[in-house]
Amino acid sequence: GADSQGIVAGYLIEARYRLNELADARHLLERFGELIDAVSTADGMLCAGRVRARLEQADGNIAAARQTLLRLEETGYRMRLDRIVAWSIHEQVLLGLAAREVSALPEQLRRLDELAQKYRAHKDCAWSEIPLAALMARAEHAAHLGEAAPALAAIEAASLAAEANRRQVLGVRMALLRALVLLRSGEREAALQTGRENLRLAAEYGAIRLLADLGAIAQPLVTLLAQLELNPAERACIDAARTGEAADQPPVPDAAASGLLSSRELEVLHLLSRALSIKSIARGLNLSPGTVKWHLKNIYGKLGAVSREDALARSRGLGLLR
Repeated sequence: GADSQGIVAGYLIEARYRLNELADARHLLERFGELIDAVSTADGMLCAGRVRARLEQADGNIAAARQTLLRLEETGYRMRLDRIVAWSIHEQVLLGLAAREVSALPEQLRRLDELAQKYRAHKDCAWSEIPLAALMARAEHAAHLGEAAPALAAIEAASLAAEANRRQVLGVRMALLRALVLLRSGEREAALQTGRENLRLAAEYGAIRLLADLGAIAQPLVTLLAQLELNPAERACIDAARTGEAADQPPVPDAAASGLLSSRELEVLHLLSRALSIKSIARGLNLSPGTVKWHLKNIYGKLGAVSREDALARSRGLGLLR
């Protein structure tokens, strides 16, 4: 029947996306999107809306992705489906972090926390995913913008919630996020071990896009893991995360220099070393030219540099560039 078809189509769309079969995911969205909307089952709408927004983001259309998520959130409110509301806000947080548009994040996190509070006592049901969505959003926010210790604490809380909800793929995402924070903190061996173990799990679960969906923040870990001997499925995870102009990422700095520049500043610096223009750097990292200029100003200030050439020379001297 139509109801079953709408639910299964939503699951299939998300499965194709996770396997990095993006053309098939787009085709299924086009074929079954109207049916999923008409049937209006929670899982079907959530899977389809989440994938549609991520595909729009992958295409560089941040405005369209945001509108897709806002429509999904509005549908959740209209149908009184708080789980859809929670995951749509969670996805909006991830989109804001990826686009470096952080002004709305405190309010989004507050609304998620408020919604989650209503369902803290629920266990082993769909409603128990709502606190999970809030904890994961906090962990992502802390990993992108916070210090290492609170970020690791937030990731641990989200990991425990993912385990309690038996959401293995989300648990692996949190573990990869933990590896990124460890790497940024100069704990290379611990980061490598955690990253290697969970890359294997991502490949086993067919979550080929798990690293890719972490965005540009994942590139130092991707660069590190790419140097290992990997099986084809693991290599597919790495390749999915290395597509596009930003695939050639900066080397991981040593522990002494790792705290000087942020991960985003290192990405800008590396592309700068390739003699790319500000517009090309912006396009490669999915940023606005103004944001790139702001990062360059911070880089010059931290390095005590007065020009592009001076910044590159000082960076090489500090081991930030090879």
